[in-house]
Amino acid sequence: MQAGETKSLASMLSSLNAKVFVATVAMLTIMVVFSDAILNLVVVPRFEESDRAIALLNVTRIKSSMAGEVTELDGVVDDWAFWDDTYAFAAGSRPDYVADNLYLKAMSEIRVNAFNFYHQDGTLLQSVGYDLATGAPIDIAELASVAKLVAVPANAAPDAERPHGGLILTSRGPVFASAAPILTSHREGPPHGALVVARLFGPAQIAAMRERTGASFDIWAANAMLPPAVAPIGAALLAHADEPVFEAAGGHLTTYFSVPDVNGAPALIVATETDMVGSALGRRAVFLAELCLVAVGLVNLVLFFFQIRYLVLKPLTRMEQHIVRVGATG
Repeated sequence: MQAGETKSLASMLSSLNAKVFVATVAMLTIMVVFSDAILNLVVVPRFEESDRAIALLNVTRIKSSMAGEVTELDGVVDDWAFWDDTYAFAAGSRPDYVADNLYLKAMSEIRVNAFNFYHQDGTLLQSVGYDLATGAPIDIAELASVAKLVAVPANAAPDAERPHGGLILTSRGPVFASAAPILTSHREGPPHGALVVARLFGPAQIAAMRERTGASFDIWAANAMLPPAVAPIGAALLAHADEPVFEAAGGHLTTYFSVPDVNGAPALIVATETDMVGSALGRRAVFLAELCLVAVGLVNLVLFFFQIRYLVLKPLTRMEQHIVRVGATG
């Protein structure tokens, strides 16, 4: 064999070695890229769904807690509106009713800020209200709109079994209220107007609800000036009140939703924040999977390289050297 042929064979073996290495690295790279795409398209979204499920659970807790406030007030108005003493007071025959029953300590025990009594024609009969924290008298004029929801003609059969409650926006902020027609203890009429009871939903009450629900949330009145970052989301919620809006940033998932008032119109914009634990676990799982894939690929690359080198290239090199010696000695 001539020297040129020997050099050509050596060059061919070297080129084959390089091509095998490049092909193996390329194959490993394609596997990693393809796996990354599949994991991020299939696995990570499942973890993100778990974050949304937790966020929606917080939404449910907050809404349930607010509904519980209304249910509690329904019970209060049921006790007071369907009572002979209240019926007599509304008819004008119990002038001592307020002094005997609606004093600050009694209202504090049931956590009710206001008792508003209305005549059958909707005009105000008596308003009793306190800031339970300071004891200062307050007035919530907007409760008249709730009284109208239970107003019935004097000669009609009232819906005595159904207090009507919900959330309303007032000059004092959000208020939970419930109303019922004033009837006798036997729930008989004719009705003597309506009673509305109310509970403020201010910073102290919001803090207590955060503690009860274990959820972190902020509240804005839908008719107020919203923060610039919230305003576009608030507009979307007012247009589609039934659909929550999700916003992910900085490892946190903020869920925005609206709460309707007593008439069903959006009254509050609520934002609750949860840590994106599921997404973080998903990204970590993807990273570990890719790391394992790269490690396995590198091991296979090293094994494949040594197999090519010692099982193919080295025997060929020895054969080449033998051929050269035979050619040199004849």
